[in-house]
This record gives sequence, structure tokens and C-alpha cells, in this order.
Amino acid sequence: MTEKAVRSLLFISMLGENELFNPDHFGSLCSSGQEKDWIVDWFGPVAQETGFSLSGVDICRGDALPAVDDVDCVILGGTMHVVTEDRSWLHALYAWLRRYRDAGKPLLGVCGGHQLVSTQFEDGVLDAHGSVVPRAQEAMADAQLHVQMARRVLSRRKLLLVEQPI
Repeated sequence: MTEKAVRSLLFISMLGENELFNPDHFGSLCSSGQEKDWIVDWFGPVAQETGFSLSGVDICRGDALPAVDDVDCVILGGTMHVVTEDRSWLHALYAWLRRYRDAGKPLLGVCGGHQLVSTQFEDGVLDAHGSVVPRAQEAMADAQLHVQMARRVLSRRKLLLVEQPI
């Protein structure tokens, strides 16, 4: 029997910093309560069956991103932050994603991950100061509204420590 080549699939969690996302409230999903771990726990076996090794990093909690050459595919998760906020982990992620994209590898952005990708490439490029060019401003206003609504819902369900204005 021939073994499948194992490819690296990276899940990048950027769900939220401590003021927006408290992993202690999600211990029923996995022991750490962190999104990167529950995604790997839930979907790792499926990934393995299809020839992928799934790993996760939590960029907004200080995990380092691997070298672009060490990753074959990326899934960029959602976030409770606005994707154009001035946060050091977002700037590091922007730079990493540009290098990853230049390598021509597959990238799937989910929810806030999709919003971040749309502001980084093609019609919605960020300028050097992290400002969205005019064509993307309407989409970003819509994204900010969705983030505000999600924060209110999660706050009501006591899944957030505090509700933060955008």
C-alpha cells in the first residue's frame, strides 16, 4: 500500500484577545477552550484521512506563525476584532499573508478571515498606514456592523468578558 504524502494545513485563529474572547467559557469544546485547539481536535482526524496534518496557531494570543515554506494550505478563521484595527498581531499577520499569497498557495478565509483577505488583496488593499482604500470602505462598514452585532449577542450570552465599542 502506498502512503499518502502528508501536506501541512494551518488553521490561523484570530478570534479575539482576552477582552473579547475568554477561553475559560469554552472548556466544553476542548480542554484549553481555545479556538485553535477545538478546530484541530474536531477536524484533525478528517484532515489526516485526506492527507493533511492540521495544526493551529492563535495569532492574537502571541503564537508565532510558521515559515511560509512550511505550510501548504491555510484556513484563516473569523475574529471579534475589526480587521483594520491597529494591533501588532494584525500587522504581523498582514505581512505573513502577503508572503504566503506571493507563494501562490491556497488560502481560505472564513468570516472575519475573508474580510481580512479582501482588504489585503486586489480591490481592497490596505495602504502603508493600515487604511482601507475607498473601494473597500463600504464593505468594511458592513463588516464593522456585523462585529458589533456579534459582540452584543455573545455579551448577552456571557461569552465575552466585556462589550467593547468599535
